[in-house]
Amino acid sequence: MNLALRKIIYDPISYIHPQRVSLNNARISNPVLRSITNEMILLQYNLSVEHFSLNSSLIYYINNWKLFPLICLLSGCHFYRERFAERGFFYKVPDVLGIIYQLYRWK
Repeated sequence: MNLALRKIIYDPISYIHPQRVSLNNARISNPVLRSITNEMILLQYNLSVEHFSLNSSLIYYINNWKLFPLICLLSGCHFYRERFAERGFFYKVPDVLGIIYQLYRWK
């Protein structure tokens, strides 16, 4: 099984925002604690851990999984671009959004 896919399926804590999962404000770095927490998340949300066949598009998404938060941010900014422009948001954007804004001019 692809290593990235294994991390996505069996290690949901690796991509959940740290503020959502914490134990008394302690980072979950202990392997046993991390394993138990992952198991609890899988059970709580009924996440599937079954094997399934991979096609080329799934492999593409799996290999680019780390870009997903940035893609969501860019999609949200594109969707709300008029509101952001009205409120002067584009003067305070992070560097990565400024670069994208300059490239595409939010058309």
